Amino acid sequence: MLVTATPAQGAWWDCLCLLGKRDCTAKVMPPAVHQNAAPNLEAASIGARVELQLGKKTVAGVLLDATYEGILLGTMRDGKPQSRLVEHRKIDSLSVIDPVSGELEAFGIDTPRARVLASRLLARRRYIDFLNTDYVAPVQEAITAEVLKFRDVKSKAEQESYLRAEGEKIMARVREKFGIDNVGFHYNLNGGNGSDYVERGGLRVSRGDVGVQYGASKDFADKIYLFQSKTTNLFDVINATNPKLLAGGRMGYELNIFRLDHEYFRQAVREGGITKATDISFDFNTDWLRRREFNKVGAGLVGIPYSMYLAPPIGVFQSTGKRFPALKRLSRLEETLVTMRRLEAILLSDKNFLPAGEGP
Repeated sequence: MLVTATPAQGAWWDCLCLLGKRDCTAKVMPPAVHQNAAPNLEAASIGARVELQLGKKTVAGVLLDATYEGILLGTMRDGKPQSRLVEHRKIDSLSVIDPVSGELEAFGIDTPRARVLASRLLARRRYIDFLNTDYVAPVQEAITAEVLKFRDVKSKAEQESYLRAEGEKIMARVREKFGIDNVGFHYNLNGGNGSDYVERGGLRVSRGDVGVQYGASKDFADKIYLFQSKTTNLFDVINATNPKLLAGGRMGYELNIFRLDHEYFRQAVREGGITKATDISFDFNTDWLRRREFNKVGAGLVGIPYSMYLAPPIGVFQSTGKRFPALKRLSRLEETLVTMRRLEAILLSDKNFLPAGEGP
C-alpha cells in the first residue's frame, strides 16, 4: 500500500511524540493513500481527454489536474465549462483517449498555468516513488556500528563535538555534489507536511512568527523561517529544540532542504521580492510573489519554490528506533546521529525524485 506524508486525523502536533515520551507512529506516520492513486497519477496527462471507469459508469472529459485526492475532470454542459473532482477510490481505471486535446483554454488554463500543473503532477508521482524507497537499508549495518561506538563516548561534550565534525563533513559532500555553497533547512514547525509541500509547489510564506501567537511580537511580515548551512552546523539543525515545547522537543517531523545560492534569491533581493533577509528568516513582498509563474496554481503564496529543493520533503524522528532494532532505545543524540546519516544517504543518492520543469 502506498503512502503519503499526510498526518492522521488532520492533526500534526503531538507534544508527547515530539518530546520523545512515546512512539510517534500513531499520530504522525502517514496514513495510506488509496491504491488507485499511483496508477492514476502515472497515467494522467494535463490537458488530455480521458475516460474514467466508475463501476459500471464511464465518465469522459478533459483532465485538468491530478492530485493525491483525485482527478479534476473538465466537461462542457450547455456550452459552459464545468469541473468536478473524482476521488481515486471511486476510479476503477483511467484511459487516455487523446493526449493533447487542445481544450485547456476553454477551462481558463493558459500555457504558463498548464506548465506548472504538469510539473506538479510529475512531482506527485516522484514523491510516491521517494516514499517507497528505503535509503536506510544499504547503510543500516554501518549506522548501527557507528551508534554502538558512539555510546562508548561517555562525555556529552565529546559526543556533540563528534556530531558537529561529522555534520560539517556531510555538508561538505552535499555542497560538492550539488555545486552550491549554502543550503537551507525548514521544519514544519507551524504546520504542513511532505505532501502539502509537494502539492503546493514549495514553501508558502506565513504572516508573522511564533511570538505573534502569544502577543509577544509585532512582526507581521510575510516570511519563511529557515536554518542556513553557512551559519549553522548540520548537527545543530537536526538537534534543534522546538520553542513551543518547554521540555526541549524536536522542531517538527518533516524537513525541507533547498539551495540558497540560486539566482532566484539574488533576483528577489534586487527586485524587492525579499525585503529583509537574516540568518533565520526571509521577509517577502507578496505583490512580487504573485507575479511568479509557480504561484499561478494553488492557494497561498510560495516563497521558496519546489525547484529549489535538493530532495523531496524528508520525514524525520518517526519511529527511528524501530528502523534500528539492534540499538533498542536511542538517546536524543543517538537519534540525531541516525537522522544525520539518513539525510546523508538521501542527499548523496544517485536517484532523482524532483521534477526539472517548474522553476522560478
